[in-house]
Amino acid sequence: CSSDLVTDTQSGEVLHGATVTLTPGGISRTTGDDGTYEFLNLEPGQYQVEARKVDYVTNTKSVSVVTGKNAMGDITLTPVKKDAKIELGVSTLNFGKTNTSLSFDIFNKGTAKFNWNISGLDKVDWLEVNPASGALEAGKSCAVQVSLLREKLTENKELTIIINADKESVSLKITAEVERKTSKIEIIPPFSSLIKKYASSTKKSSFFL
Repeated sequence: CSSDLVTDTQSGEVLHGATVTLTPGGISRTTGDDGTYEFLNLEPGQYQVEARKVDYVTNTKSVSVVTGKNAMGDITLTPVKKDAKIELGVSTLNFGKTNTSLSFDIFNKGTAKFNWNISGLDKVDWLEVNPASGALEAGKSCAVQVSLLREKLTENKELTIIINADKESVSLKITAEVERKTSKIEIIPPFSSLIKKYASSTKKSSFFL
């Protein structure tokens, strides 16, 4: 083989730092910055070329070496598929009539880092979300704080927000109720009943000398 090439199957870019092993013989080479490798002075025959690199699927290729001819040992590697999978700790946040602050967790259950953001809050002035976007490594989680501005709540509310992560999205339902303040009304008994009550108490407290 002479200056054979290792490339990315999808992009066609050359891959430097890939390990290429020849069988039989067990000889290994590492591709250079230009993605090439070379095995010299091989005996005629059939060989297996194996290429491997971190984050790529290992690939093998059969190569026939014939005296006086260059064997074609170019080989491609396919990137390992990395999936981002977003999950929420809850599906609903219910503020009820008194709560003003609740939170939920975002989990990355996949194998790749993803960027996330929250949509569905346009023109919503009675909620504040912090943070509203971020990045999350695989296997990690983060907490999002949701604050209810009760002074701006004039009626019961129900809202669905969307948490987006790359090509995935999940929804979260938020509900809140207006706190109804009841006023106490003091009932004053009729004037005649007050007179009777006063007369009764005066009679019980009188005494003779």
